[in-house]
Amino acid sequence: MNSLKTTLATVIAFGASAFAVTAGPLMDRIASGAPIRIGFANEVPFAYPDASGAPKGFVNAHAIGVLAKMGHTNIEPVQTEWGGLIPGLQAGRFDIITGGMNILASRCNNIAFSEPMARVGDAFLVQAGNPKGIGNYDDIRESGAIMVTGAGYS
Repeated sequence: MNSLKTTLATVIAFGASAFAVTAGPLMDRIASGAPIRIGFANEVPFAYPDASGAPKGFVNAHAIGVLAKMGHTNIEPVQTEWGGLIPGLQAGRFDIITGGMNILASRCNNIAFSEPMARVGDAFLVQAGNPKGIGNYDDIRESGAIMVTGAGYS
């Protein structure tokens, strides 16, 4: 549990580190009573709005919980499209972003990430006994097997 709390605290630190140049103004805004703006997309189960627009999902819950433990309860949810998260953070439309965003080198060129909250791996569903010996992506390519991926989930 302490490891989880530490990891979650770094999610919040993400906002501060992403705005190293503007950290003073952000802290000034918070001190003046302005809300901490949390940007998120509709990404179930990570971060999504309920019917009233309130932030739901386990990443939002963790971020809001950590902020509350830090004494910050004035939160303003800002829902945006997935593609608007990084540009919105850079433009100052929100102070932190939440969601299940993979850490990619191209994204690291634009924003700072917290420590990962989870690791996601790949798995292959094969016939019983794995007759084609599929164990990695090269095996799929070399065996002539067909790979199917999901495109969306509800």
